[in-house]
Amino acid sequence: MIQRLNSGSEQVLAYHLSGKVTQEDVRAAQQELKAMLNRLGKVRILLQLGDLEIPEAAAAWQDLKYAQVYMTDVERLAVVGDASWQAWMTKAVDLPAQGMIRFFEESKIQQAWDWVREEINSAG
Repeated sequence: MIQRLNSGSEQVLAYHLSGKVTQEDVRAAQQELKAMLNRLGKVRILLQLGDLEIPEAAAAWQDLKYAQVYMTDVERLAVVGDASWQAWMTKAVDLPAQGMIRFFEESKIQQAWDWVREEINSAG
């Protein structure tokens, strides 16, 4: 399931991913991303990864790769989770993004929020 989180900023899309992620969940999130990009031109994303079922974990990373299509429009992408494979995949996906994707352990979720929102409030 993909659950939209209140990010506290119109420039930040935030989601909690857990359990079984359906194609409908993915399509809805993609539509929200497209709509925000059409409205604002740039976006920041926070993904909080819960206990994903194994097949859905691969789908979640496909979604992350989908975000790469828009990487020039994604200013920052914070990935929050506890599994070592999540940190490894974040680093692998970030190679072409030059530091705009960061992994945060679940215990550091406030740091993830701070980083993804950094400079938004002071800039606008």
